[in-house]
Amino acid sequence: IVAVEDPMRVTVQNLGIGNHDAGQMDNGIDLLQTSTGKPAMVTYDNLSVFGMYQKQPLRKGLWLQGLGPDVTVHIGHVQGNLHLVDSAQATVLANTTYEGSVVVEGKGKEREGFFGILTRLGTITTYPLIVKDNHSFVASDFYIEQADHGISLQGGPDDPPGRVTFSAPKFHFSALEEGAANIPISLDNYRGQFFLGATQFYIEPVRGQLQAQGDRPLEMFLMGSPFYNTGLVVEQSPGLDLFIIGCQRIPPEAGEYDAADQMAEDTLSKLVPALDDWRRLGEVDMRLNHPAAAPR
Repeated sequence: IVAVEDPMRVTVQNLGIGNHDAGQMDNGIDLLQTSTGKPAMVTYDNLSVFGMYQKQPLRKGLWLQGLGPDVTVHIGHVQGNLHLVDSAQATVLANTTYEGSVVVEGKGKEREGFFGILTRLGTITTYPLIVKDNHSFVASDFYIEQADHGISLQGGPDDPPGRVTFSAPKFHFSALEEGAANIPISLDNYRGQFFLGATQFYIEPVRGQLQAQGDRPLEMFLMGSPFYNTGLVVEQSPGLDLFIIGCQRIPPEAGEYDAADQMAEDTLSKLVPALDDWRRLGEVDMRLNHPAAAPR
């Protein structure tokens, strides 16, 4: 347990708490950071927690809970589950993280902070990314391979609008038991905007599902994404408004998804928030990783 006091700069480094052996420890959470509401800067580097190859996204891992606007968390390198609860007021940047799942949740309504990931690898997971309660998230390089499913975005009737901006070099999924379908994208009453791309959907499954349900308004933008020997079956919900730009199937006859552009010149301005998110991710990167070169 890390309890931060004012003023304090904490570095947690070279620590292995859990690995892919699920039977080693029975602790509920590997490492929990909470806050007194006072300013703090906490850095994690070369930290290993539970989650690698476990397909248990909600178990153990590194938890950041109840962090306020004066808290900055800088994750250099962490392996395993990463779980944020009611920390949408804090600034959280992850440089390079591996395996397990990223989970973001919490019913708090104040969400002026920032959570971004520069590079992450997620393999052999259920959902590499789960965003609950309509939270926001930004990633510039989130590689997914041999997973059961992809991204799960969830929201409730009282949650404020959120925005997820997500770029992945690769979306690849392992075949499930006969009769079970891979779901690259699951949308359950998430409200706001979801930007996905550029992302290569790769080979497996032949017919991946974009599974949407709920009537809360969601604009989804699929941008610059090739479908290599695969397709996407879109399950349209009442609240989903899907925009497509710069996508293609390779070869053209593969799959069932028509990736023709659906955005006109007068709607291209809708992409601006995604560019702003990636710009802000770059600004936080410069400030925390390259302070000498950061704008003053």
